[in-house]
Amino acid sequence: MGMPSLVVVRFGENQVHFRRQNGSPEAVGIHLLDMLESADSIKPRAHFHTGSYFLRFIFQAGYGDEPISPKMRDVLPIYEAIALDDNVMGDWEFAYEFSADPAGNWTVSYAEDCDGERWSELAGAAEKLTPEQLRDHLDSAH
Repeated sequence: MGMPSLVVVRFGENQVHFRRQNGSPEAVGIHLLDMLESADSIKPRAHFHTGSYFLRFIFQAGYGDEPISPKMRDVLPIYEAIALDDNVMGDWEFAYEFSADPAGNWTVSYAEDCDGERWSELAGAAEKLTPEQLRDHLDSAH
């Protein structure tokens, strides 16, 4: 059984928070990196933002490619969107922030041993990496 994770996705004026119930930090990180890579490759136009396709993958994770059918309503998604403000703490042990600059370049901030702390408290101490560097880090830990 894995540990809960916090996932923050930022691009443009958008910021969405997710909580993943379980999974090893390596498995969660690699899953997110795979979805980010896929999002970039499926954009129908170069000027479309990868972030919107990345969010689609995260929201859809756990449901497969089919729309939610009546029999799937009892299946929880892998990632649950959550509303967070600076007064809310959670139960996550790991946190990831995927952030795109105005040019569309992604960085990932990664924090361990979070004890449910707010992202605003974790961000300063989080390790900032490119997606490639995070993949190398997670592959070596796996």
